Amino acid sequence: MSETLGAIVALYRAAGLPQLDGSRFAARLPLGAGIHALISRLRNAANSRDGHFEHLSVDGDELFENDDLPAPSQQDVSFEWHLAGQGECRFISNRNGFIETYESLRTGQFPGSFYVVSDDYNHGEDKPQPEWLNRVSQLCELIALLRRLSDYRDENSRLVYLSDSIAHSTIIEPVLNDSLLNINELDFEFLRELVASSEANSIHTHEKRVTFRLSLSEYLHQHADGAQDSFQHLVLHLDSFKHVYISNLQTYLSGFTFETKRREVADAQIRFAEQIAKVVGDMTGKMLGVPVALIASFGMVKATGWIEQVVFLVGAFLASLVIFFMARHYHRQHLSIEHSKELVFGGLDTKARMPCYPEELASALGNASLDIDRSIQRLRCTICFYQVAAWIPTVAALVIFIHMHHAKAW
Repeated sequence: MSETLGAIVALYRAAGLPQLDGSRFAARLPLGAGIHALISRLRNAANSRDGHFEHLSVDGDELFENDDLPAPSQQDVSFEWHLAGQGECRFISNRNGFIETYESLRTGQFPGSFYVVSDDYNHGEDKPQPEWLNRVSQLCELIALLRRLSDYRDENSRLVYLSDSIAHSTIIEPVLNDSLLNINELDFEFLRELVASSEANSIHTHEKRVTFRLSLSEYLHQHADGAQDSFQHLVLHLDSFKHVYISNLQTYLSGFTFETKRREVADAQIRFAEQIAKVVGDMTGKMLGVPVALIASFGMVKATGWIEQVVFLVGAFLASLVIFFMARHYHRQHLSIEHSKELVFGGLDTKARMPCYPEELASALGNASLDIDRSIQRLRCTICFYQVAAWIPTVAALVIFIHMHHAKAW
């Protein structure tokens, strides 16, 4: 609040809030200590931008610029104050005068110093602001947010939002009028969040701004006629536009999430298939040792002594033991794959059972999970088979060893 404006307002109030005569007010008051201090302060501090005394006299004796003001007494002081036409010490008659006076409102800038005569309100003092000024302040914030979301502003401070072509651009001309000051409190938190998201370069910022522009174009081309009417209609029906924007944004984000989740499911399915195929491929190559060991076991038939036969038997056992432990190693890999599958698909399966989950995505998720379960089950069976098959060479060698010794005994 301007200190000079505060002194002018205090003098105006001390004069009993007289009727303004154009840009002047006059009064005759006792020259007490308070009035003396105010007049002295204004004579010393005021300049042409703040206003000036056009007439000042004490008990009929006119005082000129260089004359000293007499000390406080019972004398009467008469004065006529000429109000400033610009600067920080403006007197505004009423709310219509406020809108007409401040062009900066069109750009979302709320003035910092003024006095409204009709409401006896000096902006910045410890006094509740009139409700219509609260609404003007809100409208200024709304305009400022819309400016920051616009693509550019033309020479008339109109806001331009580009769509798919210049011909379909949306133009809003922020113009305040008396009808806009009677509305209920505005809720444009969604615009604050969108601006904050844009300035922080958050995720989906570009998509949100595109959705905002398209929603604005869609809504105003259906309901408004002209740039000024667009602003008035947007303010009066801001909740309706918010609903259109939020719906369009949710539609986009739902589609984005759907595609993202579907790609995640497909990637997970491919990743698990590759892991299972790698385990099966490695295991198959190493399990070729089973037939090799089995063939070697049949070499015992040509052994001439029992020592050679024992060597064949021990060799078959060691080969089976090595093959069995290799199969156990692949069994642990199988358990790791199975655990990873539960971690990846467990939470998704829970969500897929929710009624609001997209049916197509739930179906894709269920099919992928079932296919991976089947592959894991086949891998489990294959490992079990190899664990059993690993002992075939040992069993074969033992049978041959026993048969040969029984044959000799007979």
